[in-house]
Amino acid sequence: MTALDRTYQAPSQRPHKRSDVIVEQIKRWIVEEGKRPGDKLPHEKELIRIFSAGRGTVREALKSLEVQGLIINMPGADGGAVLSEVPYGRAMHLLRNYFHSRTVTFGQVYAVRKFVEPEVAAAAVGHLSKRDFEQLQASIETCQCSDRERHLQRKTQRAAELDFHDIIARACPNPLMAFIGRFLNDVLRDLVVLSAENFTRHGDFLSQNCRYHALVMDALRKEDAEAVRALMHEHMIDAESYMIELDAQIEGTWLGPPRMREEDASMLPSNT
Repeated sequence: MTALDRTYQAPSQRPHKRSDVIVEQIKRWIVEEGKRPGDKLPHEKELIRIFSAGRGTVREALKSLEVQGLIINMPGADGGAVLSEVPYGRAMHLLRNYFHSRTVTFGQVYAVRKFVEPEVAAAAVGHLSKRDFEQLQASIETCQCSDRERHLQRKTQRAAELDFHDIIARACPNPLMAFIGRFLNDVLRDLVVLSAENFTRHGDFLSQNCRYHALVMDALRKEDAEAVRALMHEHMIDAESYMIELDAQIEGTWLGPPRMREEDASMLPSNT
């Protein structure tokens, strides 16, 4: 008897598809056995035996796990289902679908962001690498340019400004805070596509962002968590005032299917 045999419990009633029951049992087994990305699931024949299910049902369950990003089906004699770490891009894509038909405004985003971002940044103190600081500096430099260049590159600059916050979030050791921080940044990326050319005070907003980013980066270098938290909170309050003004200029909206960045797209399964 395998560990999965011991974990499996035949359902007393079947309100769901048989394959869905198998999916949930396998998820439970993964957690209870402390399985990690790279570990293999039992082979298909063994799963058929354990669950007393047909081949088609087991394959449907495995396909569902693959679509969810929990496994990768490896080809070959030594292949099979291998546990995978769900990529951020996959999780973000599914979560953003929830908001597909809902209106989201800058004010709503900042109502959450001004509380989350300071804690994400404070938690990242001491966890940023030399490469991270180089990228933070590059982000600031991208946002510092002449008025003429600002007019021509507003979307690029806003993307760089949000990249600054993503770099910090990726260094945050709390995975829940890091995910929420990055997700809020992606919401703003969608909104900025709609608004970047419409904001009359873009130059002032960007200048303030650059100033706060320089101060935050200096505090991060000094590993002063309290200063980082205080500065980031001030930054969010300041940015919120600009964004609420922008909400008054345009109607905030959700932009449908999210733009998949290269780093996220590379982690999705291939069709080939």
